[in-house]
Amino acid sequence: MRITFSSGTSWRRCQQLYYYEYIEGLKPKQEFAPPLQLGRVVHRYLESFYGALISKRKTPIKPSTRHANALMRIDHEFTEPTRQLAVAAQVAGEDELGKELLGLVPKAARLCQAYFELRGGSDEHRVLLCEEYVKFPLTDKDEVVAVIDLVTQDEAGNAWIWEHKTTKNVPMQGRRLRDLQTILGAVLLEEVHGVKPAGVIWNYFRTQEPAEPRLLKDGTLSRAKQDTTWKAYERALATHQLDHADYKEMYHLLADKEEKVFFPRMQMQLFQSEAVLLRDLISTCGEIRAAVSDPGFVPVRNIGQNCDWCRYNKVCEAALLGGDEAELKRMLFVAKGVRDGYSAD
Repeated sequence: MRITFSSGTSWRRCQQLYYYEYIEGLKPKQEFAPPLQLGRVVHRYLESFYGALISKRKTPIKPSTRHANALMRIDHEFTEPTRQLAVAAQVAGEDELGKELLGLVPKAARLCQAYFELRGGSDEHRVLLCEEYVKFPLTDKDEVVAVIDLVTQDEAGNAWIWEHKTTKNVPMQGRRLRDLQTILGAVLLEEVHGVKPAGVIWNYFRTQEPAEPRLLKDGTLSRAKQDTTWKAYERALATHQLDHADYKEMYHLLADKEEKVFFPRMQMQLFQSEAVLLRDLISTCGEIRAAVSDPGFVPVRNIGQNCDWCRYNKVCEAALLGGDEAELKRMLFVAKGVRDGYSAD
């Protein structure tokens, strides 16, 4: 049996969620959620931008060329699909959602442009692996698979696993300490490639764009505390033809906001117990195998607050309230068959 960290987490969260997603293989016909779509676009940009560095070309590709190619790739892959999603949302009466989806790829391009201007030419690490698919046997019956975003080597020869994250607000350190998926990636990296990482670099894209500085009635820009960057503030000064020299204090307040708030990188050593993680995965594999091989198995629904964010909540509601569960599945999902989280391969 094959397991991923995500499929194991789904099983422990709710057996019915796991069953819909990995046994029936139900995939939404239309995934409207803009944060999810934005994360996919940004992730593809980063994959293209950093993946080009492991090319076997004798002449390295210039950062500006890699950036331009990555932008073209996301435009080519995502503009038309998101336009179709936007149209579907508008047809369903969700005009605001449709408007947000229409602006999604341009927003991603703006974020990627800002990231490149800040980070594009400053990386001193050598790229070893990018979007690497790895698998490793847990037992004689089970294997675990994962995809590692990026692996680099610093000037001292230390290897680092990178986690690309899009988020409205950068989480506290405790969230990073509890992210066991990264630990799994580190274990597999060492077992499969013989590379022992020194730690993790959390590479954040904050999806909340810098606020536009407010012009006051007296014709000056607000000097109040604000969620923006010096670049945005500087643009506003130019737009309103104001003198930079009058706003030196704002420069000192905002100069490092891009690096510390909008595109921060958090470096953390790995010290969580991999033995506990692997033990839990092996135990979960055993539970899943025993359950799904039982002809009388009925998945348990774990009803709670997580249901609000579950993609299958309408199907569950229909089953609980006596509605037509099968018809909702046909309307909202495509059955893709058994997924990678559970496979006899």
